[in-house]
This record gives sequence, structure tokens and C-alpha cells, in this order.
Amino acid sequence: LDSLYVLVYDTATDDAAPKLAGTLFHRGPVRSLAWHPTGQFLVTASEDRDLYLWKRDAWDKPDAKLSGHDAPLVDVEVDRSGDFLASLDSDGFVFIWHFSTRNRVSQLALAPGASDLFFNDAGELLVVRMQNGAVAAYEISRSKVYRSLRTGLPDLTSADFSPDGRLLVVSSAIGNLLMLNAVTLDPLASFVVPLGSQALFDSHGNLLATSRYGIITWELLADGDEATRLAFSEPAYLGKEDQKVAEGRAKFAVSKSGILAVAQGEEIRVYSPGNRTTAIKIADDFQFATLSVSSNGAWLAASDYDGRISIWNLHDQQEPTLIRQVNNAAPTFAFSEDSQWLVSWKNDSKYYRWNLQTWSAERIPDVETESFGVLAFS
Repeated sequence: LDSLYVLVYDTATDDAAPKLAGTLFHRGPVRSLAWHPTGQFLVTASEDRDLYLWKRDAWDKPDAKLSGHDAPLVDVEVDRSGDFLASLDSDGFVFIWHFSTRNRVSQLALAPGASDLFFNDAGELLVVRMQNGAVAAYEISRSKVYRSLRTGLPDLTSADFSPDGRLLVVSSAIGNLLMLNAVTLDPLASFVVPLGSQALFDSHGNLLATSRYGIITWELLADGDEATRLAFSEPAYLGKEDQKVAEGRAKFAVSKSGILAVAQGEEIRVYSPGNRTTAIKIADDFQFATLSVSSNGAWLAASDYDGRISIWNLHDQQEPTLIRQVNNAAPTFAFSEDSQWLVSWKNDSKYYRWNLQTWSAERIPDVETESFGVLAFS
């Protein structure tokens, strides 16, 4: 985000790794990139207020420089026909350029807060304002707004078009996703993602949303030219039967190795990369307090409010194996970052750590509190 240069790699080679084809420099941080549909030109937009057009296989110097903005640039987009180029600055001004002549053909004055530009399949320019959740469509030939929509969502966090340009998805900071017809701006569908932050389409038109608990995907089922219904595909981690966890009745834990654990009712469901799912049955009287997976994904631990911490080995067996239970402990605990130790408070007001290899316990000296709170390792 703060880089003054762009690295261009050639992926159409026989080499195992992409080959560095060029290094492009600006006088300020580069904020946006856009390829011409022919693949022969790359456009870069920078905080130095200039646009550079780079010709493929001639990366040593820009083919053209477009100037005129009075504020740092935040986005650039090329329409699907390759005829027009749009640039947006932080003051809310949009310049429309003719790509072949490199001349500016129109200018739109918006309020600050616009942050993303898109061209829909009809060649119309859409501007997404992240600050107030609004989407506006502009007719380039007349430089005027002809359609606008307030999504009803708070500050937006992302926006993306489907590969065919027919659909636009926007996401909000509270986890709501809204699917729009990119031409009419009519709402088509909405979704709720627990603590979601970003939504985008893959190259096949499937919708992906990032969540604190993993990645959720939807497969788009189209009928003719109109999107008629959206259906869940099987996600990598979170199954459809567990969508109720978004209502706050479950405990979650995610490891750095990509393992998701969801505790609800009388079981813990463990989702591993590769769509492997296992279930751990829990005693009826076990009331979940804390759930955690070690960073390396080897250990799963759950505590209840009666002072029990149960630990399972996720690596050695086909099914998770209960290998240890610590009693008279606090409901809160933490795995160390190196996955070697589990630390908890016990009812003697002292803190202990357990070696996860030998299960020997030792008191942590000079640390003593009358009650427990939250434990975490940096």
C-alpha cells in the first residue's frame, strides 16, 4: 500500500515460478491498477496525482502520462470495451479519459468519500461510496447521474462485479452482503456473514465472503440472462447446518493452520482444510466457557464453568482423542504461540502451565491474582 513501484510478472512461461517482467515506478504510493481488456496496457494510479499507461513488454518507461487531478488518486478502471478510462481522486472528482487519444472527455464532481469505480456490462460507470453505503451510476456521454441507490447498509467495506458484469456485490462492516443488478441497481439478494469483511466473485462467478471464522462461498445458479436464485455451495470450513452459529449461541476457534472448531450443544465440530469434518461428543452437563485450537492445529481444548479443561489431540489419530483433563481450573486458558504450553489460572489464585508433550505442570512464579480474567499470548 505504501510502495512507489509495481512489480509485473509473466505467468505464461514454462518456468515453475512466474518471471519478473518489469518494475514500474511512481513518485508516490501506487493505490490502484487496471489492465486494458486486450492485455496490452497496464494503467497505474498513484498518490502523486498522475496516471501512467504502460505498454506490455516495454516496461522500462511509461507509454503515456495523464495529469490533471488536484488530489491523490484512489482508484482507476478501464471499461470492458477498452474505449474509456476512469480515474478517481480523494476529493471526489472523477475524470473520464478516451483511452486511444488519451484526452479527457468529461469530469464528474462528487462529494469526498467515493472509493471504488466500476464499469458495468453496458459501459456505464458505477461509483461506490463506502462512507454512506451508496451506489450511483453515471452516463458517461452526458456526465450525469441517471440512477442511484442507497443500500441501507452502514459503511461499506468492499464491492465487486461478477465476471460477466451483470451483478454487483457490496459488503458492510457489520457482515451484510447485498447483491445488485449492475445495470438497473435493483437488489437481487442479501446475505448475513458472521463478522464478514470482504466479498468478491471468483473467475467462475461464484461469490466468496471472508469471515472471522473462515471463508464462505455461494454458487450462483443462473437461468437465461437473469440471475434467478442463489444457492449455498459446500464451504471449505462452515457447513450449512451450522449457519445458526451466527446468532451467537456457539463458541468458535480458528488456528493459524486453518482449522475451525465450532462448539454448540453437545458436540464440537472440527473443520480442517480439504473439507474434512469430525465431531466430538461432549457430556450433557458441559457448559462451554472457552474453546481454542493451538497455532499448529495439533491441540484442541475446551473449558466449562465447573473448572474442567479437556484437551484433544487432532494430529495423531484419525479421530480427535481426549488425552487430558485438567480440573479445578478457571474457565479461561490460552495456548502459547509455539504450541508447547497451555496456561490457566487455578482456584489457589496461582497460574500454571502444562507442557503439551510431557503434561508436566509447573506454577508460573511471581504471577498471582485473586480472580481470573482473560489470558492471551502476544
